[in-house]
Amino acid sequence: MMVLRFSTYLTPNNKGHYDLLCSLGYSHKVEVVPNGIDTLLYRPRSKKTLRRKLGIPQRSTAVVFVGWLIPRKGVEYLLRAFSALYRRYPGLHVYVVGSGYLDSPLKRLAQQLGVVDRVTFVGAVPPITVPSWVSASDMLVLPSLSEGRPNVIGEAMAAGIPVLASRIPGNTELIQEGISGLFFAPKNSRDLAHALETLACQPALRQRMGKQARSFILSQRLSWEDCARHFHSIYRRFIR
Repeated sequence: MMVLRFSTYLTPNNKGHYDLLCSLGYSHKVEVVPNGIDTLLYRPRSKKTLRRKLGIPQRSTAVVFVGWLIPRKGVEYLLRAFSALYRRYPGLHVYVVGSGYLDSPLKRLAQQLGVVDRVTFVGAVPPITVPSWVSASDMLVLPSLSEGRPNVIGEAMAAGIPVLASRIPGNTELIQEGISGLFFAPKNSRDLAHALETLACQPALRQRMGKQARSFILSQRLSWEDCARHFHSIYRRFIR
């Protein structure tokens, strides 16, 4: 609280934190400044070329998760949802990009669910490689239980792929439901499976949502350049 009291200005990156700061009495010195997105690094690219490089089957429907393998990220719900669709959609593959202490438990869960042959635990990869995994995929799934304003959603949208995400604060600030992605209830594998199936069986819908997702990121001025300009204007305001 002392840090908040003696700060000149507060710049949370999401509306949830903005509302919290306002409720604590700081509405006179708080402004949302969203994290920037590298719209050149994250952009639509040739899936065929990327899949050849990454070893993703060309005709598969690739679902990617990117993040820490920790309870808050909810990866187990993705695995359980996938298991419900496993037999009906033989072309559906899941790629888990990231590391964490749940790595071994999640691999055991995939084995128990009988889906291990189509779930690839990619592990931690260099940051420069992440855009390739995102652009090579057909959709991103983020089943988190809580978030601030997850960069991975904006990055996937900038890459031109739709996003399936839990309906929680932070996620809802970026995705326009039915336009750039779909929501599902947190901790609800059945609801996630329904959303996953909706996109798995409609490639035209995925393509349309992906285009609208990138258009949203560009139109809302969410690039790093826009973020820098926003901070610059705030700094100039207080150093005069």
